Amino acid sequence: MTINKIVVCLTGMQACQAYQSCPVCTHCWSPPLSRGCVCDGMRSFLPPDAPGREQRVEYNGNVYEYKDKCTRPKPKYRDSAFVKSVLTIATRENPVLGHKFAPLIASWPGFDWRRVLCVPEMMHDVKCFTERLMRLLVGTVPRTSYKWSKDERHRAQCKRLGIFEEVWPENGGALPWRLTNDQRDLLHARMGRVLWPHYVEPLYFDGDSCWQKPGRMWKARRKYRLLLFILPTQLRDQLPALRDALMLFVWSLRRLLGQKCSYEFATGTLGILPGSSFLVKKLLPTIHRELVKGLSLFEGATPIDDLPPISHHFIHYGDFTPTHGILSILWMMGFERYIKYLKEHVRNSKYPEMNLAHTTTQTDTANYFVLLEEDKYDLPSQLYHK
Repeated sequence: MTINKIVVCLTGMQACQAYQSCPVCTHCWSPPLSRGCVCDGMRSFLPPDAPGREQRVEYNGNVYEYKDKCTRPKPKYRDSAFVKSVLTIATRENPVLGHKFAPLIASWPGFDWRRVLCVPEMMHDVKCFTERLMRLLVGTVPRTSYKWSKDERHRAQCKRLGIFEEVWPENGGALPWRLTNDQRDLLHARMGRVLWPHYVEPLYFDGDSCWQKPGRMWKARRKYRLLLFILPTQLRDQLPALRDALMLFVWSLRRLLGQKCSYEFATGTLGILPGSSFLVKKLLPTIHRELVKGLSLFEGATPIDDLPPISHHFIHYGDFTPTHGILSILWMMGFERYIKYLKEHVRNSKYPEMNLAHTTTQTDTANYFVLLEEDKYDLPSQLYHK
């Protein structure tokens, strides 16, 4: 069962590609330019008189262009009373404001829409956002003449919307969200100088990196570390418009997910264990504004037809952090990865329990002998790259 199906079953709402699919607010996607919804609308969360709502925005010396001036008001938030009133007329065939049916969990005593349903769905993995961003950055298969099929479509859409005139089909300028071969070579050499901790899958192995072989990134289990720590430092002098938007977004996201405290600050000021995550509540409104600003700039630096719907969920991190604490504690990524690990141990679906027991015994035995004979036979400690 996919994430979209699980969300629909738990919330009774439409999938994330539908026009109104956010379980937190009543935000609506824009009509499609070619096919599917356009997952924009980040600027509607800015103040009504904010300069970021204009069609052309300048920030830190970079220019961000949008299809029009944003005049939409900030969407209303869903609560239990709103959901109950909508469900009286909503059906599976005719959803109302995204709601299709009442989920089973809604019949539990003390049910609250905001407390029970919104946070688990909102804390979906940032994997989708990272993968979409990497496709925009790379776009072509290195060292080949293959072109991403969406490039020409994006150029035609930019001309249709009147934005990024230099990339129109007749002009043929460089795409502002695409790395050139020379830039990928530079990032490849830069990735080779990274010192990888033992608990992080290296994105550089045997002379190849994720910039030359994207498989290095797709095989990594902890893709959120790539977004939060590696990409901002790798792109520090490349693609200035996209870099500044990504840096502002990542800086705010990392602070909302909790900061790590040093030994002196933990013991002397906070009175907690060193290395623990903490939040400063009085700074949360400022961090939330910077997060919305970063996502709005990201919308103006990339083709809007390729914005992932998952990026809208980040808007509500600042709304739920003051009431729910550090949201990374509620992350389902670890549970999902462990379920995948268990599924790989089942080789015969007719007898899953027996297969799981036998394969677990074999894996533990093999790991024991690898650790036992690692020094004796000089075995590599990272076998998954072979």
